Formats: sequence, structure tokens, C-alpha cells
Amino acid sequence: MRARFVGIWAALMLVAAVARANEQTPTVKESPLAHVRAQLTRYDLEPQGTVALLPQLAVLARTLRGPEAAEAAFLRAAVANDLFFLADYLGNEALRTSLATAFAVAPEALPTAIARELTASAQGFYREPALFALAALQHAEPPEQLPVEPSDLRRDARFVHAAATLIKDEAAGGRFAALAPDPCSGQTCAAPYADFDADGRRALVYLQQLSAAAARLERGRGLGDPLFDALAPVADRDVASLRAFALGLPPRLQGDPRVAPQSGPAWPAPDVIVFARATGVGFARVPRVQIGMNGEVVRIADPAPVFPELAAVPLDASDTSVPTRSLDDLVTAMRSLRGEQLPFRVLLVAEPTSASLLPARALVSLRKAGATHLVLATCTKEGALLRAQVRIMIPTVDPVANSPDLKLRVRLGGYSLDVGHGVTDIPRIRDESGLHFDVTALRARAAARTPRSAAVSFMPDVATEQVLLALLQIAPSKSPIDLVIQ
Repeated sequence: MRARFVGIWAALMLVAAVARANEQTPTVKESPLAHVRAQLTRYDLEPQGTVALLPQLAVLARTLRGPEAAEAAFLRAAVANDLFFLADYLGNEALRTSLATAFAVAPEALPTAIARELTASAQGFYREPALFALAALQHAEPPEQLPVEPSDLRRDARFVHAAATLIKDEAAGGRFAALAPDPCSGQTCAAPYADFDADGRRALVYLQQLSAAAARLERGRGLGDPLFDALAPVADRDVASLRAFALGLPPRLQGDPRVAPQSGPAWPAPDVIVFARATGVGFARVPRVQIGMNGEVVRIADPAPVFPELAAVPLDASDTSVPTRSLDDLVTAMRSLRGEQLPFRVLLVAEPTSASLLPARALVSLRKAGATHLVLATCTKEGALLRAQVRIMIPTVDPVANSPDLKLRVRLGGYSLDVGHGVTDIPRIRDESGLHFDVTALRARAAARTPRSAAVSFMPDVATEQVLLALLQIAPSKSPIDLVIQ
């Protein structure tokens, strides 16, 4: 029902005016109630503004008879409800204090006092609007939670305002994803969700609801609702901030991978994904979206390839350089993409079973290109996405800092672990399917140390998957992990 969106007060004023149009006389038009009613077409939020009319309405409700008494009682409760909402929404403590004085209660008792008067006025013509206002007053869900349909003016304004605060956090996408359902849960994933992983899909759902709420708020303009007019300046600023906000959504990399335990935060999403494969290196921008003007979410155009499109960086098959040598073409491409952007986040996805030499050179290249946040990842044959946030350290370039709590070397034959008591070897173990890295033993020994910091190096012939599995076992409290390339 449209009236529930625009605000029950505006709808009531229109209906009531029509209902009385043919029976008003000059005396009625000049009555005390008509005088107060005329002042309620706009809310004055000063302590002696609209709130000062509430005692007058209380007197009129007691002294008038019949429909006018009922109207005065309802207007007092409905206006108080609007002002109470505005006091919270705008952080106006002076208005809250004045309201409490008008109701002769402590500020914390205002919701109960207003609810009591709304309940008492929920009779006859005023039953539905009073009960609707009462339901709005008693909404207890957090403002950042997705609105439950049908929404209303208050709920949309609170939702948009909360989201405008959330986007100040660089991990806003993760907050959005945590508050929304996965639209593909238990069913085939269709456009526009099929391109993203579960977190990306949930964040997209949140943005869709946010865009719809912003559009509903804008449609409320010019409808004569004093509540909307009072909150419109803040709502307009919030909507403008949200429309200027761009969010990168993590794409689906392989099937729809479950996310394995990881080192470092999953959000914010990377700016660029780089793929290190035996055939070459490819890269693409992560898809970015923003809310549109008509309740939709739109993709942001980009001159660079956007995943799943890839730009290729060819490799010289005869180049078997050391891990610390950068890939010059990749450095050039990344510098061009980065421009003056800071921070610049890159996700490097490597083939799980291929040697870690190429990923090592790609990581060195990304560091040289100015990447400020690096995540190394691989998709296993089981469909898991392993990823860890790393900081690239090159011993011949970087000065020696404080020794980390844990130092690990990943070798072809197993692990060499130093937790401050000398180096201990953890050899590979054999079962019926062959030799395997003893991941369980590494996890147990690392957990016993509870390291705050860690440094991991590796032989360039070790498979990337084994390097990542090792990174994920040591779990230092300080992130990222130093990945030593030598």
C-alpha cells in the first residue's frame, strides 16, 4: 500500500481533509484543533517547535468531544512517534529531552509512553494508522539488516543511513555479505549472480535491496509528508554517498569453491586477479558495481579486461630464471592498472600442482609494481579455494628485521621448522597412496608455539598447493605472513 511507504501521517492528513471538506464552517476552520493541525504540515525540531504542540493536543483530546477528541489524541501520539524517530535518526538529544518533558517521563521511558497512547487511539478511523505507527515504533531489528517487505519510510531511511556508515569501512563488502542470503543456495545459479562466489552474491543482494530502498525514498518527495521533509537532507546525503560508492565483488574462480581456512581477511575484494599458469600469466580487473538511479545495481565499465575476460602476459619458455627475477611485462601491466591508486590489492591464483617458481616470480613482480596487499591462492582438485595474505620478503633486498616467532622452510622432502629452539625437520609420511607432507604434525607444532609472526620460505620446485597448505597451518596472530623468496 503506497500510503505505508510515504508515511501514514501524510496519507491520514489527505483523507481526513477530504472527509471534512463539505462540513467545515468558518467556525470549524478557526477551531483550536484546526489551528494546531495547520502547524503540523512541517516539523520544527527545535525544543520549542512542534514538540510544544503536544501539550496543546493533550488538552484538546480531554476537552473536545466526538471525532475531534479522537483526532487530537491520535495526532498527539502519531506526531510524538515521528519526533521520537527523528530524535534517534538525527541524533538530536535536545529533541528527545523535550519529548520526555512533554510526556512527563524519563527519556528511556518514551517508547512505552508513546506506545500506550498509540494503542489507546487505535479505534475507528484511526485504528489502522495507529497500529501501523505502533508497529514502526516497536521495530527492534538492527538498522543495517535487510528490510522485510513491505518496507516503510522509517525503515528505508534507517537502512540507507546505516549502510552509508558501513561504506566508510574498507571491509564494507564483507559486512554486506554477512547480512544477506545467498540467492543461489540450493538452486542453479543464474545471472547476475552466476559470475560471483558466495560472498560476492550475498553482497550483491544487499546492494540490490539498498538501491531499491534509495529509490523508494526518492519517490517520497513532494508528497507532503513532514516526516520525510525533516529527514530528507540526511537521506539525500546518504543516497549520494552510496551512489558514489563502488564495490568490487569476488568472482567465482572454479565451480563455486568452498572457502578453506585462510590467513588474512577475505574483504575488501582484490582490485585485480592475476593467474599464474604453465602456459603464461593472465590478469583481469575484479567486477565492480554500484547502485543506480532507479533501484538497480549496475556494473562499472572499465577499459581494462574485467574477469572472466583476461589479458595475457606471454612467457618465454626458455627463461628459467631464479625466483627473485621479476616478469617485466607483468610489472608494466600492473603499474598501468594501478596508476596512482592506493591501496592496490592483488589476488594471485596459481595452478595447484605446478612448481612454485612462476608464482614466486609473479609475486616479486606485483611487489615491484606497487601492490600494497597480496593474497596467494590456488584452487585444489577438490574445489577448495586456498588463500593466504602474504608480504613478500627478498633477503638480498630487504633489511633484516626482528626475527619472527616461527620460521618455516617447505622442501620437497618435508618441512624444516624453527620455533625458537633450533630447526626441527618434519619429513613426509607414506601411506597406501604414496608420500605426503605431514600437514597434521606441522599444525600441531605451530599451534604449540602460538606465534605472533611467521616467515615462510620454499624450494622453487615445490608445488604451489603445498606452499599454501603450509601457510594455512601456522596461523600467526599478526597478518600478513612474510613469504621469503630467495
